[in-house]
Amino acid sequence: APMQALEKAQLVLAPSKVFARNSLAIVTKANNPLNIRSLADLATVGTVSLCVQTAPCGKFAEQSLTNAGVSIAESNITRGADAQATLRAVTEGDAEAGIVYATDASPDASVAIEQRYNINNEYPIAVTRSSSQRVLAAAFMEFVLSAAGQSILSRAGFLAP
Repeated sequence: APMQALEKAQLVLAPSKVFARNSLAIVTKANNPLNIRSLADLATVGTVSLCVQTAPCGKFAEQSLTNAGVSIAESNITRGADAQATLRAVTEGDAEAGIVYATDASPDASVAIEQRYNINNEYPIAVTRSSSQRVLAAAFMEFVLSAAGQSILSRAGFLAP
């Protein structure tokens, strides 16, 4: 969306390239005491933390729940301004579970969402026409797309483009 607008307005030097993807995960309290295994379980666990619907993580969480046919009563939802606030609601005990980006979730307190219901968010990169550091920006873009850059992103939990 924002990158497409930049491309349409011809504000980038060349078409953007996707450098990483991220998916969603269910976050739980440490050691998953409610034994949450799927999106369907979120309908009955009590309070669920989601990002506000205007944030990408909120929009994607709603879409993932819809894909799975899961409906959570609005009275059982608490909303965070972003993925970090949404995660904090769970870790601080204000919610039993939540949905955030997989890269924000701790492996010992998260549950994978079935791929057929999950949403992959793509991250594009491009050099802007207005950049005063085009050579440096192009070198950074080249690094991010290189095997070394992709290895760093993979270790941080991002999916390959």
